[in-house]
Amino acid sequence: MFFFILMLATMGFLHPESRGAFLTLVIVSFVFLSVIAGYFSARFFKMFGSDRWLINALSTAVIFPSFAFSIFFLINLFLWYENSSAAVPFKTILTILTLWLCCASPLVLIGAIIGVKRSKIKNPCKINAVPSVPEVLPWYCRTKIIYMI
Repeated sequence: MFFFILMLATMGFLHPESRGAFLTLVIVSFVFLSVIAGYFSARFFKMFGSDRWLINALSTAVIFPSFAFSIFFLINLFLWYENSSAAVPFKTILTILTLWLCCASPLVLIGAIIGVKRSKIKNPCKINAVPSVPEVLPWYCRTKIIYMI
């Protein structure tokens, strides 16, 4: 999402005189890129050998957005209390909540369904079953000495 928005900004689609365009683009790209989030979370979850993909998809759709929305709402409550002009109207908050619950969450589930149906991602290298013993470092390579240097 970051690189998508950065690409659009460098192409000239975001102008400083159009207020709110950046935030609108962030919210819309978050909603529509939810398919990719669900797809890759399901693929990585499947790579680790678990079959509870629905719980993974639901947590992908809920955990980060609810955390971000609750912080946003809490800050906005303080702005409402102070009667600030920077406070977001309640109708806009309901619109963002509706986009999250009615658009982003189903798109995460659709992406997870597509990701579960794909083959398992194979690790690029072999994992050694026998753990290696860490070597003892000389005195000048210890962390406290390095910090002092």
